[in-house]
Amino acid sequence: MKMTFQERLWKLDRLHHLVRRKGTGNAEELSQRLQVCERTIYQLLDDLRELGASIEYCRKRRSYFYTQDVEFHFTALINNQGKGGIKGGKNLNYFLHCMYAAVDGRSFMV
Repeated sequence: MKMTFQERLWKLDRLHHLVRRKGTGNAEELSQRLQVCERTIYQLLDDLRELGASIEYCRKRRSYFYTQDVEFHFTALINNQGKGGIKGGKNLNYFLHCMYAAVDGRSFMV
């Protein structure tokens, strides 16, 4: 079953917080925690990497971690005054390439 855009944002946000805390577990444990398959975990990790995050896995701690400080805010802003909802691309990749992120203390657009 395919995730909705909102579900994917939530999963990315949750994954970001777990990686930042160094509390992910291995890919299998992480997939159970986020209730997705392992393949989706690797895709979500790749999404974070595409945004400029450097992520590695520590076998000793059994957790993914950021090698440099990074901060992401995965939120959707919706204007309830009009009829529309979230406007823009049909998939997360479009959104990810248009959003702003702060990496290494500087802002940039990917």
